[in-house]
Amino acid sequence: MYSGSDVRADQRQALLEFALGDDAVAAKREVDRLTEEIRPLTALITAKKQELAAHAAPMPAEQFRALEPLEEIPTKVAELRAQLTMARNSATLLARQGVTELPVPTVNLREFEAILELEYKVVEDRAEQFVLEHLQKHVHTGLRSWIEQGLPYASGECPFCGQGLEGVTLLRAYRQAFSTEYTAARQRVASLPAIIRGILAAFDPSMHRTQRQVNIERCVAWLPDLELILSGDLEVEIRSAFTLAQGLMNALVERKNSSPLERIEADDDLRVLRQHLESIVHGLTSYNAQIVDANRCVQDFKATLTSSDAVAIAAAINRLELTEKRFSPEVVTLIRSLADAETAKDALAAEKDAARQQAESLMALTLNTYQSKINVLLSAFGTEFSIQELKTSYVGGTPRSDFVLSLRSMPVPLSRPGAPAFNTTLSEADKRTLAFAFFLVHLNSDPSLGDSIVVLDDPMSSMDPSRRHQSIRQAACSGDAVRQLDSAVTRPLKFGGLAGGLQRIAVRALELIHKNG
Repeated sequence: MYSGSDVRADQRQALLEFALGDDAVAAKREVDRLTEEIRPLTALITAKKQELAAHAAPMPAEQFRALEPLEEIPTKVAELRAQLTMARNSATLLARQGVTELPVPTVNLREFEAILELEYKVVEDRAEQFVLEHLQKHVHTGLRSWIEQGLPYASGECPFCGQGLEGVTLLRAYRQAFSTEYTAARQRVASLPAIIRGILAAFDPSMHRTQRQVNIERCVAWLPDLELILSGDLEVEIRSAFTLAQGLMNALVERKNSSPLERIEADDDLRVLRQHLESIVHGLTSYNAQIVDANRCVQDFKATLTSSDAVAIAAAINRLELTEKRFSPEVVTLIRSLADAETAKDALAAEKDAARQQAESLMALTLNTYQSKINVLLSAFGTEFSIQELKTSYVGGTPRSDFVLSLRSMPVPLSRPGAPAFNTTLSEADKRTLAFAFFLVHLNSDPSLGDSIVVLDDPMSSMDPSRRHQSIRQAACSGDAVRQLDSAVTRPLKFGGLAGGLQRIAVRALELIHKNG
């Protein structure tokens, strides 16, 4: 029942069998026997399921096992493989890109022409030259800025020297050369190089070189399914017009820069310039027309392709191949042996469930009776504790006894770390009394007690006189089941292991109690 101060798991298993009657023990042992028979079948089924899963991959093993047989699987697989090839080719072609149009610029020379036509009439002849010569005579940093800032103060007389300014030629030249209109005109003329760079950038054939090379590569990629035709070399076709337009614009800019405040008459040059630029526009437009035709061919070709789902076809092929494997001799034999093992296990499991239900029913009844009888004995022994709950536990898979003591209305389990439990609550005398009560209840429940020899080895150790007296009395009462209770009978109830006079006193006391009732 216990060792030292603890109740071990093996003792709780043994105590359960000790407490149960023959029928309950037999039912429990039947459950144990069936458990042992089921264990190798479980291992066999696990191994065969793993083997079946290897055959079934990537399909789940149970789905593979449930496949139905099919005819002409090789023929169907060949047809699906042909469809799969077509579907994959179609998917590749459907994802292939067409060619891309090039941006076409607009011929817009309005700002360029406006600057060429710009003119600015000066009041004072040679005003700019006059101011320039004056500044060159007086080389001072910031002189031009100083003069420009002081012009608003130059009215009536000089604010610096007080002399009259009326009719001063240099002052009139200052006002003309530093006027807002004059400065704006010069700035517009100075912007001509940037303007022509912006115009020419849109017409430069080298700007489209990368995209034209991509278009050529895409045309090659469509071979041999499609032959897409584009211009041989667009850059060669429009390069001459671009070069002529560039040269003409630069020449016009030089003419304007030479006389920035005079109108440049360039109608013929501008007409020729437009012709060059429009020829570039024409070349790009013709190229884009070829692009439109090529893309139309691509779309028409794609419309003829099938849009079959390659993934679905591949899955159908895989299912057919697994079906063929499912009904191969090797797998059929494996599944049959697995089914046989599962059938055998299910039959044993059903037997085990029935035996377990019977065992649990008998154990519950027996343990309930045990609990009541033990508590009666514990009360007779004068203990302050009783068994609160005696039951069967399946922790660990093997049935074992489990009970909770009640000490002064407080539950005391067999084990509980850091809290009151069996090992920390009961004294040695209490533990022995509890064990002796278990033994006496088992003894009185034995139907063959009259034909048994019972040896009590020092059951009263560590007990006080009252409990010793009760031990002798309960042992004597248990002797009523035997035919005779004395030292001369063939199968007496003996007390061994008591030392000296205590042994003689105990035996004599038993004889007197039995004789006098």
